[in-house]
Formats: sequence, C-alpha cells, structure tokens
Amino acid sequence: MIRFSSLGDVVLASAVLRAMAQAFPGARLTFATKSVYQPLFENFGTPVTVIPYDPDEGFLSFRSQLSSVRYDHIIDLHGSIRSVLLSQTLRARNRTRVRKRVAERRAMVRSKQGLDTPLSALGAYIETVNSLGVNVAIPCPMFTLSPDEMDRVRKYRQESPSCIGIGWGAHWPTKQVPSAIWDGLLLRLNNSGLQHVRLFGMDTDRGTMEAFVEAARSNQTEIRFQIECGHSLREVMVKLATCTVFVGSDSGLMHLAAAMGVPSIGLFGPTHPSLGFAPVGPAARAFHAGTYCSPCHRHGATPCFRDRRYCFDELNLDEIAGAIGTILSSRSSPVSRGPRG
Repeated sequence: MIRFSSLGDVVLASAVLRAMAQAFPGARLTFATKSVYQPLFENFGTPVTVIPYDPDEGFLSFRSQLSSVRYDHIIDLHGSIRSVLLSQTLRARNRTRVRKRVAERRAMVRSKQGLDTPLSALGAYIETVNSLGVNVAIPCPMFTLSPDEMDRVRKYRQESPSCIGIGWGAHWPTKQVPSAIWDGLLLRLNNSGLQHVRLFGMDTDRGTMEAFVEAARSNQTEIRFQIECGHSLREVMVKLATCTVFVGSDSGLMHLAAAMGVPSIGLFGPTHPSLGFAPVGPAARAFHAGTYCSPCHRHGATPCFRDRRYCFDELNLDEIAGAIGTILSSRSSPVSRGPRG
C-alpha cells in the first residue's frame, strides 16, 4: 500500500491497513510512506512493514528497497506521479489505484453545489480495497501509545484533568484559524473549569503563539498555557493524548488527535468538511460558517480575495464553545477518558 503524504492522509490510510490485516489474516502487509511519518507506526499493534521514503536519499534508492518482492496486490492510495511510477515498476499480480474524485471536488468548489452530499477521503480509500472483492467496513483511524508513553499521559492528566488542545497552524495560511476565534472561544469557556491549554504549531508559528499567550494570560489568569513546538512526532502524539478535547483547523493534526482517541473539533474556513476531510471518530465534529464564498479551494491554497476571512469570522462561536464545554464536563475525569494504550 502506498501513501507518501501528507499527515492527515497517512492517518486515514492507516485505518485501511488495519482493515486489510483483518481481511487477510497472516498476509504480509507493506506500507510505503515518507520517513517523517514512520514513527506513527511504532506500537501500531497490526503487523505492517513500513518502508520509509526519504526524498533526500532519492526515489531510486527507495524503490530498490521494494523491488525484491513480488506482490499479490499494490494498492496506490496516493495517485500521484511518483506513486503511479512506483506501482507500475514493481512486480505485482494486481494493481489498484484510489479514485480521488478530483473533478467532483473541483465542481463543488466552483459551483458550491453538492455540499449537502459529503464526500469522504477515508471512504474512497476503503472503496479502493473493496474493489479487490473484499467487503471491508469503514473503520476509524487508531494509533496507540506504548506503556511508558501512557504512564506519562496519566501523569499529565492528574496534573490537568481539563485540557484543550489548540491546533494553531495550517499548511496554507488561509486555513490558519485567526487568533480572535481562540480569544472568543476561551472567553465563552470562562466558567467551564478549563485548567490547561496546549497550543500545537510549527517553529515558524512560535512568535504569533507567544504573542497570543501573553495577551490571553492577562484575561485568563486561572488557565495554564503551554506552547508545543519542535517536538518529535511521537512526542506530539503523547501531548495530544493528554488533551480532553482538540480544536483546530482542517489539518493533519486534527486527524491525528481523533486517531489518538481525543474528541476532535475541526474549524473549516476556506475549505469545507463535505470535500472529504471532516474529522473521523465517534466524538468528532466539524463546523463551517456557510459563507457564500467557501469553499474557495479544495485544500485552502487560494489567497482570500475579500477584505477579511468571513469564512472564519462568521463561525458560530457560541455553538462551538457549547460543544467544547459539553466534552469538558463529560470527560474531565482522568478515569473516564483516555487514548488507546
């Protein structure tokens, strides 16, 4: 199975690996992905051989690691030029490629029609393996922590039983949630018993995050703020698992939090959950303002043409804060909640 990137897609593809392991017990499963995502599969619990692709070492070197085996099936869940080239040059009896439904997504973006009939990236992945004649139900992505990592999570939770994780950054700047949204949500959660806020971002986000925290501390004196930048992927998984609820933009971190068993809320601005990337999980929710100009791009890559990003400004913060508060009140006990260990 091939899915090189990005984080959210690799998280969703991991659910297909588990489904295939159940459908073909005893089969040898190989997953080709970028090396940066290999740590996700430590303590995965399903027998999968991960072959990491490091772009710095070159594609031919990577291909040689896979070429010694004759595969029964090659399942391309990426559909990129590189993944097509890889699947076509390896020895295999059968090859199957995901139907990405790009034309349908583009039509939804262009016409704003069909948004009431959601697409699903995970559903498309499952359809790909179902085409092999295997009836696989759509599962939820799931990652597990080691016993040592779980011990650390329990310790964190004892210190802060009520914790919100905020996904600060996004790959495309237009998808990054404005700081005014976080201000508004924290103001509405004043009486929720919230103790701890973890802000997850890239090192490039640190300056804006520090400025936000400095201002927020003057208004939220009872809340402990912590900036989470520069961690390894496993460390990010541990820190996510300490959160009672995660709230973030349409991003890979949103999908990873849900896969860690954390109730996850996605705030969609220039993109739309119906394009296929709503968070997946029993406690996952997606919010969209219904602004006429959104979605403006399948991935949020187009700069906003308006004077401000109304797609975020018009979100119903009372409804979102209500959803967060419900989760905080129902899952604040360290015994009643937890990721998969």
